[in-house]
Amino acid sequence: MKQAARYQALAELFDAVLSGQGVADRILGAYLRERGYIGSGDRRFITERFWQSLRQWQSLIWQAQQLGMPLTGRSLMLLNADISGFDGSAYSPEPLTETETSALAARPSLPLPPAHIAANLLEWNHQLLAAQYGDELPALLAAMDEEAPTTLRTNRLKTTREKLLDALSKAGIAARPGLYSPDGVILEKRMNISALKPFQDGWCEVQDEASQLIAMAADAKPGMKVIDLCAGAGGKTLAIAAAMQNKGEIIACDIDRTRLNELEKRARRAGVAIIRPHLLDETRPISGQLPEQSADLVLVDAPCSGSGTWRRAPDSRWRYEEQGLMHFTGLQTRLVSDAAPLVKPGGRLIYATCSIYRQENHDVVDEIAKNIQYLVGETLPETIAAVDKKNPKSISSRLQLTPHLHKTDGMFMASFRRT
Repeated sequence: MKQAARYQALAELFDAVLSGQGVADRILGAYLRERGYIGSGDRRFITERFWQSLRQWQSLIWQAQQLGMPLTGRSLMLLNADISGFDGSAYSPEPLTETETSALAARPSLPLPPAHIAANLLEWNHQLLAAQYGDELPALLAAMDEEAPTTLRTNRLKTTREKLLDALSKAGIAARPGLYSPDGVILEKRMNISALKPFQDGWCEVQDEASQLIAMAADAKPGMKVIDLCAGAGGKTLAIAAAMQNKGEIIACDIDRTRLNELEKRARRAGVAIIRPHLLDETRPISGQLPEQSADLVLVDAPCSGSGTWRRAPDSRWRYEEQGLMHFTGLQTRLVSDAAPLVKPGGRLIYATCSIYRQENHDVVDEIAKNIQYLVGETLPETIAAVDKKNPKSISSRLQLTPHLHKTDGMFMASFRRT
């Protein structure tokens, strides 16, 4: 594939993003699947340049507008491309027009963009984070622009981390232990995990260390009854099942049957037999669908903005308007209110998000503490509290993880006990 043809592919991908055809990773995945003839080196170039462009998407759009260029995939590609070889031949972009040549020539004289544009954020978003993080914001956003590592969780039901690291080494895959989780393994390079024999044999799952820490904070024990209220495809559910040594019961709930089907498939591969999928009817109160005061542990891994995963999904920086964030905070508070009666006296509730916004995290927890009198904050396990980079000696019932401080996704957790 000629270099010019690679850029033509990028222009087509950018058009798909601009037209709102879906989230970026699905657009890219579908594009490459439909073009099986694209070689591995070309796929690597297209993938890397695609994500790099999305990390400066707002800046590229702003530049195109300032230069009077039409807002098309081609325009955004031209602002981030080596334009030699654009001759209109098969699979190559058309040659530059005089207007495009003049616009690109004027690019060096553009003024500096506004701060929110340089940060690849919408203006309301930048103001919100600046108020919350202050002087830390540049470091946070810089960390969000770094490519996230591929991190695995060792499935202790089948193996140990040492055996997993040895198996990866024998397969020629460089890996190292995680920073915090005793089950974490960080790969030195990105690769197709599903093709690895240890993955196929159920020895590991892909899971960021922040997500592993949330499962550790649950501190689940063998024989417990656990309700995972927003299980999704079950990453944390499987980690909790391993901590329970496959003894007890986990009711894994979701409103999406497809996600629960994926969880069942993953559970079979992991050798987990204690998970009972439960499809929730979102039109009915949860209290009528699950038994009250029955669970030793309830996990509410709530739907959220996903702002903590911007390293992996830079397009989500500008996917939501401010009212979308307010929608999530209302939903999160309501979910905890619905989940609290499920916890038996003396049992625990863990609230978690993959968000860096205080509004979805500390503010929601403060609201819970104010309105649900029988839920009281409980200290996180010592191994979790020690991860707090700002207050390493603190004893707290909540923890915010961020990429710039912890080298993980941005996630939040808080622990409660029912009196």
